[in-house]
Amino acid sequence: MPRSGLAVVPDGAGATATRDGVPLARGTLRRGRAWFDLTAAPVDGAGFVGDAVAAVVTHLVDRARRMDHGPPRWVVSAPGPVHDEIAASAGLVTRRDLLQLRRPLPVEATLRWGLPAVVLRPFRPGVDEEAVVETNDRAFAAHPDQAGLTVEDLRDLETRAWFDPEGFLLLDADAAAAGDAAGDQGSRLDGFCWTKVHDDLDPPLGEIYVIGVDPTAGGRGLGKALTVAGLDWLHRARAITEGMLYVDAANTGAMSMYDHLGFTTHHLDRVYSPASPWIRSRRHRRASPRAT
Repeated sequence: MPRSGLAVVPDGAGATATRDGVPLARGTLRRGRAWFDLTAAPVDGAGFVGDAVAAVVTHLVDRARRMDHGPPRWVVSAPGPVHDEIAASAGLVTRRDLLQLRRPLPVEATLRWGLPAVVLRPFRPGVDEEAVVETNDRAFAAHPDQAGLTVEDLRDLETRAWFDPEGFLLLDADAAAAGDAAGDQGSRLDGFCWTKVHDDLDPPLGEIYVIGVDPTAGGRGLGKALTVAGLDWLHRARAITEGMLYVDAANTGAMSMYDHLGFTTHHLDRVYSPASPWIRSRRHRRASPRAT
């Protein structure tokens, strides 16, 4: 893409692309657990200026590489071919296509037939972190985003303005079914449903943020039951009238379950990340206690 006359001006955590002093595109980097979340878009009123957005993306990818934290991820809603071109110009490729699904609330009685009965309780800050992390590790061992959650990560999320322990619903393990492996009742979870409310939208939108089911509790229909329980909580406790969630477009099993629960596709989000392995600097590798 031509970038004649463009200048990229760094500022704080972001950068702005200008032409003849006029701002055209703006982007930011925000640290995630082991990556950077990268945003880049035209400024208001600029229209879509692909070369300016590409300049910002390239600048921020280069900055992320120098900062020794992790690879950048650029998530674009409703992407088109131009976004693929911009990503390629910055050395990024498509990693995942995520579908945002939505459905009205409450959930109809007909969709509840055959669901297992579940008794859920709210998350207890300072008490349940280890149990959630252990269940998360088993449920998402190979997941590109959710794997590797630590107690420190979870405690950091608890400080976010949107976090509500009442909407973080836990299913204690069935000690009788799990046998000795379950330990004391409540010390291990069969699953959890973590909800999130987007109060910045009008009307507010309720999200099934994470559904996790321990593999040892699989085959009981808990994923569907936990999803319905989370939607029920959003509607009952927060008066939410529309629920949403994200699902990997390649996850046909989950797509089928959500289709049966009345979800429909609202839009697609595309996740771009570096095409080549993200190699941190030699200085960082020496300093990292996890380096091998």
